[in-house]
Amino acid sequence: MSCCPPEPKIDEAPKSCGSSDQNSCQPKGIDWLMWSTSLVVVACFASVLLSMGQEIEFVHKFSHGVFDLMNEMWLGLALAIVSVGLLSYIPRSFVMQALGSHRGLRGVLRATLAGVALDLCNHGIILVAMKLYERGASLGQVMAFLIASPWNSLSLTLVLFSLIGGFWTLMFIFLSALIAIITGLIVERAEAKGLLPKSPFQGEVDENFAWGVEIKKLLAQVQWTPTAFLRLLREGFQDSQMIL
Repeated sequence: MSCCPPEPKIDEAPKSCGSSDQNSCQPKGIDWLMWSTSLVVVACFASVLLSMGQEIEFVHKFSHGVFDLMNEMWLGLALAIVSVGLLSYIPRSFVMQALGSHRGLRGVLRATLAGVALDLCNHGIILVAMKLYERGASLGQVMAFLIASPWNSLSLTLVLFSLIGGFWTLMFIFLSALIAIITGLIVERAEAKGLLPKSPFQGEVDENFAWGVEIKKLLAQVQWTPTAFLRLLREGFQDSQMIL
């Protein structure tokens, strides 16, 4: 695992009062909702692991429900936090070049393929999609990415192969991707007509962008230190707080 120092973030669109981020000009306080519910989750884990309060039926059901749910979700959320942290240090130009032009079939198709390839649960994928939007992805691309990814995780694909066979599994992947593409194009059209707000983070694709050269520049800034990794996790956690 590696991460880069904060310098690549200089290409982000500056936030100001009156921008789309309504909270950017307000001092950040304690997120009481997240921390209070986190305490409930910890209490439920303690109740199950230490067998406390299990003689009360609603405590038993509630604590075991939370315990089972978090055991299913934790890996996807952890991977999403790391991914969001990494995306925080990847220049917007990289995301723009990878996803292509913002409007039209080509850009939506690239976002759909990225969603199909990325193996994250529907909880974690929201965090990554939010960060992609901040890095320059259009609203249509974000929607296509969000729809394609949860349907096409590696684990789900393996289960489908065993349950319904290769042909219907491939049909499932194809049709889910088709739904993502159609939805993305509809959102792109709605955005172009002004029915949806335009993204304040969009930029232009550089026709002279050289992946080899730019990747070497980015890797030259990589820090292979525990401090850098902890900073990456902190960035990912901070950007993920709303969904958490």
